[in-house]
Amino acid sequence: WFLNRNGSKDFEGPFTVHTGVGDIKEMGEIKFWKGQNHTGWYEGECGRLNGSTTDLFVPDEPKEKALTIFIPDTCRIINLEFTGESETIQGITGWKYEITRSTFDNGQFDENAKCWCPLDRQPDNCPASGATDLGPCAEGVPMYLSADHFMYADESYGNTINGYKPGYDQNNFYIIMERKMGVPLKVNANVMITLLIQADGVIE
Repeated sequence: WFLNRNGSKDFEGPFTVHTGVGDIKEMGEIKFWKGQNHTGWYEGECGRLNGSTTDLFVPDEPKEKALTIFIPDTCRIINLEFTGESETIQGITGWKYEITRSTFDNGQFDENAKCWCPLDRQPDNCPASGATDLGPCAEGVPMYLSADHFMYADESYGNTINGYKPGYDQNNFYIIMERKMGVPLKVNANVMITLLIQADGVIE
């Protein structure tokens, strides 16, 4: 997966992003990625491009409105929900937005999230809630994206790891955002990539 990206300067783009000219409420919104408005990795809404690349955000949005970002390395959009908490950084106050239990759900809690499970794994072989199968965009490599320390994930993940301790809030993925100008004041972009390793029955 990484080998094929050696010497590649265009893996993450190009992006077509609205400048805000004509409609400031569209500023920073992704319209196309590599000429497409759908990633092609996941079905339906799960593959649809929307949100920000994190370079520009819509200014003067209600503080209660969630942030939606797209990061190519995560193969997907990520929604960060308003927590109601604020933080002042160098005299500027911003609001906190973070991932929640629903971020890496694949249909266990919300039927609309089923599309995060690849079609060839539905309905009986989907990973438990809390991790996204990155295989579709990683050339089939058995990698999974989750919150740090499997925060919010199904307990089955922790039950298979010796010495596992549940995730802690300070490790969560969050952004402190000044909504009037649409400027991030602080970003804590913690996520975890897990590689599935299975025993080879041929080797003792």
